[in-house]
Amino acid sequence: PLLVRVTLAQMLAARAADAARARLAQRSRELRAAITQRGLPLVAPTSTGPIVPVLLGSNERALRASQLLRERHILAQAIRPPTVPLGEARLRLTVHADWPDGAVERIAEALEAACAS
Repeated sequence: PLLVRVTLAQMLAARAADAARARLAQRSRELRAAITQRGLPLVAPTSTGPIVPVLLGSNERALRASQLLRERHILAQAIRPPTVPLGEARLRLTVHADWPDGAVERIAEALEAACAS
Protein backbone atom coordinates (compact mmCIF):
# COMPACT_ATOMS: atom_id res chain seq x y z
CA PRO A 1 0.00 0.00 0.00
CA LEU A 2 2.81 2.47 0.78
CA LEU A 3 4.48 1.86 -2.57
CA VAL A 4 1.16 2.38 -4.36
CA ARG A 5 0.57 5.69 -2.53
CA VAL A 6 4.09 6.92 -3.32
CA THR A 7 3.75 5.93 -6.98
CA LEU A 8 0.35 7.62 -7.24
CA ALA A 9 1.74 10.81 -5.68
CA GLN A 10 4.61 10.80 -8.19
CA MET A 11 2.23 10.29 -11.11
CA LEU A 12 0.03 13.17 -9.96
CA ALA A 13 3.06 15.42 -9.54
CA ALA A 14 4.29 14.54 -13.04
CA ARG A 15 0.90 15.33 -14.55
CA ALA A 16 0.79 18.66 -12.71
CA ALA A 17 4.19 19.67 -14.13
CA ASP A 18 2.95 20.38 -17.66
CA ALA A 19 3.38 24.13 -17.20
CA ALA A 20 6.95 23.70 -15.95
CA ARG A 21 7.80 21.45 -18.91
CA ALA A 22 6.39 24.04 -21.30
CA ARG A 23 8.43 26.82 -19.63
CA LEU A 24 11.56 24.66 -19.84
CA ALA A 25 11.02 24.02 -23.56
CA GLN A 26 10.41 27.73 -24.17
CA ARG A 27 13.52 28.82 -22.24
CA SER A 28 15.57 26.21 -24.14
CA ARG A 29 14.37 27.58 -27.49
CA GLU A 30 15.03 31.15 -26.34
CA LEU A 31 18.59 30.40 -25.22
CA ARG A 32 19.45 28.53 -28.42
CA ALA A 33 18.09 31.39 -30.51
CA ALA A 34 19.97 34.02 -28.49
CA ILE A 35 23.23 32.07 -28.80
CA THR A 36 22.75 31.53 -32.53
CA GLN A 37 21.98 35.24 -33.06
CA ARG A 38 25.34 36.04 -31.50
CA GLY A 39 27.13 33.76 -33.95
CA LEU A 40 28.26 31.21 -31.38
CA PRO A 41 28.33 27.62 -32.65
CA LEU A 42 25.96 25.18 -30.98
CA VAL A 43 27.07 21.55 -30.99
CA ALA A 44 23.55 20.31 -31.74
CA PRO A 45 21.68 23.27 -33.24
CA THR A 46 18.48 21.34 -33.88
CA SER A 47 18.29 19.83 -30.40
CA THR A 48 15.40 20.93 -28.22
CA GLY A 49 16.53 19.67 -24.82
CA PRO A 50 17.63 21.70 -21.81
CA ILE A 51 21.34 20.86 -22.25
CA VAL A 52 22.89 23.51 -24.52
CA PRO A 53 26.49 22.81 -25.60
CA VAL A 54 28.48 25.65 -27.19
CA LEU A 55 31.54 24.56 -29.18
CA LEU A 56 34.71 26.49 -28.35
CA GLY A 57 37.41 24.16 -29.69
CA SER A 58 40.38 24.49 -27.38
CA ASN A 59 40.55 23.44 -23.75
CA GLU A 60 42.01 26.79 -22.77
CA ARG A 61 39.20 28.75 -24.39
CA ALA A 62 36.54 26.57 -22.76
CA LEU A 63 38.16 26.83 -19.33
CA ARG A 64 38.63 30.60 -19.62
CA ALA A 65 35.02 31.16 -20.73
CA SER A 66 33.72 28.89 -17.94
CA GLN A 67 35.68 30.87 -15.35
CA LEU A 68 34.53 34.24 -16.71
CA LEU A 69 30.92 33.08 -16.61
CA ARG A 70 31.34 31.71 -13.07
CA GLU A 71 32.54 35.16 -12.01
CA ARG A 72 29.18 36.45 -13.28
CA HIS A 73 27.35 33.73 -11.32
CA ILE A 74 26.56 31.66 -14.40
CA LEU A 75 27.40 27.97 -14.34
CA ALA A 76 28.69 26.71 -17.68
CA GLN A 77 30.83 23.62 -17.36
CA ALA A 78 33.88 23.24 -19.57
CA ILE A 79 33.66 19.82 -21.22
CA ARG A 80 37.04 18.66 -22.54
CA PRO A 81 38.80 15.56 -23.84
CA PRO A 82 38.61 12.71 -23.17
CA THR A 83 34.88 13.35 -22.65
CA VAL A 84 34.70 14.93 -26.11
CA PRO A 85 37.05 14.56 -29.10
CA LEU A 86 40.30 16.53 -29.17
CA GLY A 87 39.70 20.05 -30.49
CA GLU A 88 35.98 19.98 -29.62
CA ALA A 89 36.00 21.41 -26.10
CA ARG A 90 32.74 23.10 -25.27
CA LEU A 91 30.67 24.77 -22.62
CA ARG A 92 27.62 22.98 -21.34
CA LEU A 93 24.76 25.12 -20.10
CA THR A 94 21.67 23.68 -18.48
CA VAL A 95 18.41 25.54 -18.95
CA HIS A 96 16.00 25.76 -16.01
CA ALA A 97 12.24 26.28 -16.16
CA ASP A 98 12.32 28.67 -13.23
CA TRP A 99 14.66 31.22 -14.82
CA PRO A 100 13.10 34.67 -14.47
CA ASP A 101 12.27 36.85 -17.46
CA GLY A 102 15.43 38.43 -18.82
CA ALA A 103 17.70 35.61 -17.63
CA VAL A 104 18.16 34.15 -21.10
CA GLU A 105 19.28 37.49 -22.51
CA ARG A 106 21.64 38.11 -19.59
CA ILE A 107 23.18 34.66 -19.98
CA ALA A 108 23.55 35.00 -23.76
CA GLU A 109 25.24 38.41 -23.38
CA ALA A 110 27.64 37.06 -20.76
CA LEU A 111 28.35 34.01 -22.90
CA GLU A 112 29.15 36.18 -25.91
CA ALA A 113 31.54 38.31 -23.84
CA ALA A 114 33.21 35.28 -22.26
CA CYS A 115 33.71 33.55 -25.59
CA ALA A 116 35.19 36.68 -27.14
CA SER A 117 37.86 36.92 -24.42
